[in-house]
Amino acid sequence: MTPINRKIKIGVIGDGAFAARRHLPYLVESGYAEVVVLYRRNQEMLTKIADHFKVENTFTNYRTMLDKVEMGDVPVTSPQQTMDNCIGAILGHAQPLATGDDGLRVVEVIEAAYQSSRTGEIISLSLQNSAIILCI
Repeated sequence: MTPINRKIKIGVIGDGAFAARRHLPYLVESGYAEVVVLYRRNQEMLTKIADHFKVENTFTNYRTMLDKVEMGDVPVTSPQQTMDNCIGAILGHAQPLATGDDGLRVVEVIEAAYQSSRTGEIISLSLQNSAIILCI
């Protein structure tokens, strides 16, 4: 086997617990790869994983990551049920399972739940033409 004289630059999408325990240690220890960038939606966990594996480039937006950092491979380490959609969204063949607007709606629902919990009142929200009523 011919030895590899340079490392493959890797960007990892979906740096969750499994990736941190399995994928990233293997890539770092292999000697064949250099992890140059990480993507994860949760900034706090992303920072912890990046610090642990000494990766300088981090992103919470995978499209920005793909545009800004040169790399030779991008393993997607998301759970199997979301992997096909994630790859399709990256390639432009599918819409992401959740958008920023979806995230904003979730935050609105959570804030309304907290408000209802504090006040004991029923909070009514109108999301995507359907009313959601929270009563906690």
